[in-house]
Amino acid sequence: MKFPTKLIGLITFTSLSLSTAVFARPVRTNPVPKHQGICHNSVSNEINELVKDTVVKNKIPGLTVSVSKNGRMVCNKSYGYANWEEKTPMTPRSRSQIGSVSKVIVTAGMMKLVEQGQVSLQTPIYGTNGILKGTAYQKAMRQGTRRYRPIIDMAIGKNNRVFTWYFDGKVTQGSSDDLEKYSQPQSFTVPPGQSFNSIIAIAKGGSQNRVYAWYDDGSYSIGTPTDLDAFEYKKKKKKGGFKGYRIPRENQRDNIVGIGMDTNQEITYTWYHDGTVSSGSVTNLKSRWTKKYTTPGNSSRRYNIVGTAVSGNNVKLPWYSDKKASKGSATNLSSIKGLYDYQRRNIEGSISSWLNEYNKVQVRHLLSHTSGLTRSGKAPQAAIKYNKSFDKYTNPLPYKFSHLYVLSTRKRLFAPGSRYQYSNHGIGLVGFLIKQISGDSYDIFLKKHILNPIGLGNVIARRTVINPNLDANPHSLSRGKIVTKKIPTKNHPGSAAGSLKATAGDLVRFMLATDKLPNHKDILKPETIDLMESRPFPNNAPNVAHGWHIKCKDSACNQSKLSHNGKTGGGTAYMVKFKNYQLSNIDVSGINVAIATNSGSVNTGKLSKLAHDIARKLGTANIPENYDLLNVET
Repeated sequence: MKFPTKLIGLITFTSLSLSTAVFARPVRTNPVPKHQGICHNSVSNEINELVKDTVVKNKIPGLTVSVSKNGRMVCNKSYGYANWEEKTPMTPRSRSQIGSVSKVIVTAGMMKLVEQGQVSLQTPIYGTNGILKGTAYQKAMRQGTRRYRPIIDMAIGKNNRVFTWYFDGKVTQGSSDDLEKYSQPQSFTVPPGQSFNSIIAIAKGGSQNRVYAWYDDGSYSIGTPTDLDAFEYKKKKKKGGFKGYRIPRENQRDNIVGIGMDTNQEITYTWYHDGTVSSGSVTNLKSRWTKKYTTPGNSSRRYNIVGTAVSGNNVKLPWYSDKKASKGSATNLSSIKGLYDYQRRNIEGSISSWLNEYNKVQVRHLLSHTSGLTRSGKAPQAAIKYNKSFDKYTNPLPYKFSHLYVLSTRKRLFAPGSRYQYSNHGIGLVGFLIKQISGDSYDIFLKKHILNPIGLGNVIARRTVINPNLDANPHSLSRGKIVTKKIPTKNHPGSAAGSLKATAGDLVRFMLATDKLPNHKDILKPETIDLMESRPFPNNAPNVAHGWHIKCKDSACNQSKLSHNGKTGGGTAYMVKFKNYQLSNIDVSGINVAIATNSGSVNTGKLSKLAHDIARKLGTANIPENYDLLNVET
């Protein structure tokens, strides 16, 4: 389909208010009138062409672009439409959703608390000396640990022998009440790139009585009890090929508590935390049906399921973390036999040692995605578990319950500081901790201590309504066409992991306030900025600082690029700052670039490329040292 030519023709440079309400300056002798979005004339045309090419090729309805060099803003423009449907022009002051770019600003909020002496980066999150001391957290940790340790899952073969896989890499054969009755533990292997921790569920069955394993990245394998991919490993691919096994939309993979398979045909039964069970195939776990199920006693027992299986006579068996089991149907797990005892291997210290790892999680682990907590907290699932009313627009769930849900139902993937894995929930938890420490919700704290002091009062949470005329509508692509969405109109901040709205100019202004240069006021002390931009675990997580992704060109990381991207349903953003850095042999040191679009369908890699291309143009440009859009006076 030919892309609409209106966007090609319209590159709108609309008015930018540079009043002291937006950019605070210590001395102002004359009122500052509105200015059109501008760049220094040495780079203006080249940046226009770069942006125009990106906008057209990626069908972006509107965006803002801002650039600084050596502590001075040298470009601040808008392109396209804030509302594609109504053809409302995008202005440099048009806010859009910046998604996970919010994490850098939230991290600055926590660094302010560090600077104030209210917390340190080494402060533990849990335990006697931790920030979250309540017994509810300890109880949730224990429930989650017992759910995944020491058993990974069970399965039943045609002879009704129960196979049990343990997190220490051993598998046993036994009966439903004595899990190692028929064999001593044997070692088992997983596919390349997978681990014992990445296994979601294991089942045995089908016409060839093989073992099927499903993994948390959407892949699955077919093998034997001791070699899980002996016959096939179907790896999920990001582009083309297998897209991963499917589950009901309202669930996610780590909501699965167990999968069983018919012993004669490849029909699967999958049970979830929320009280639903689906039946389907190996690649589509929901293709036959989805229903409700019950457990013996009350519904809370479903959160204690450690494994499930289907016997030769089609009986469904769940095992629970309190060493109880039951027998029943897919929808009533105790309809045949109520709770009875079972015996399993006793792996000394397995639960207590894993619980102790929680007490080692510190503030710095959350800020660098090295805590072992992963993915996003799921408020709808947490509301079900804790029986709380919930509506994401009118009645948001307190983050405490989202965190308790994560602790009680998910694996912590690794020892704190031992490796990196991106975690929305980790930064969402940082927002919650800011409130526990300061008494203010994270968005209010940011307003007081980070945003307002540098004139960024218009940076707000995306579900907050303040001066809606400044908001660009969110957009998406549907079958190649741009679709305009409504601006959310409910007032609550959402998760700290990705809920802010801002312009590219706001993001550059933030970077100027953390550059240690005298041109503009900094929001943190120089030593705090250095700490924020340092790598806490350079050996185990070399590409992450506190809040930032970082790329170092030397071992001491004196030549570095700090960046972050963000993507939501209605916006995509990217910002980058170069420190003593070269791109294609062009010196781009001291250059900051930010891009904020009002479309959630933009590939973040395209924005990264645009930002790098713009930085190269700035690197060779001759811009006077006194040129600064934040100092414009007429």
